Amino acid sequence: MRGFESKYWGWWYVTIGVGFLLLFLDTGRAIIAKYGSLGRALGWPQAFGNTTEAAPPPTIVASTVVTIINIPAIAVGAVILTVSLVNAYAVFLKFAKLWELQQRPSTDHISHPKPPCSRST
Repeated sequence: MRGFESKYWGWWYVTIGVGFLLLFLDTGRAIIAKYGSLGRALGWPQAFGNTTEAAPPPTIVASTVVTIINIPAIAVGAVILTVSLVNAYAVFLKFAKLWELQQRPSTDHISHPKPPCSRST
């Protein structure tokens, strides 16, 4: 988009990600409403010989797999992108990086110079 400042692209990515997340949540809801569970939509009862019903169509199986994989992936991506954008725009907020959360090494093993002994004479 010409004339559209690049600082707004991050928020567009979050908006698009949330839209896809809603799409996959609705897809998962519709699959569960029709087949009863994600396992039945994947055809597990037929695969393990627990039923003689017809297996779900391959498009439903593929859609179920894509839904199962994409819901957590998009949710994690949206969280990471949102935190990155907050960190970019609100520079006064400091997020601890992973390596900063590790335990700092102890300095107890370093020998310190001892004060001179006082002699009583």
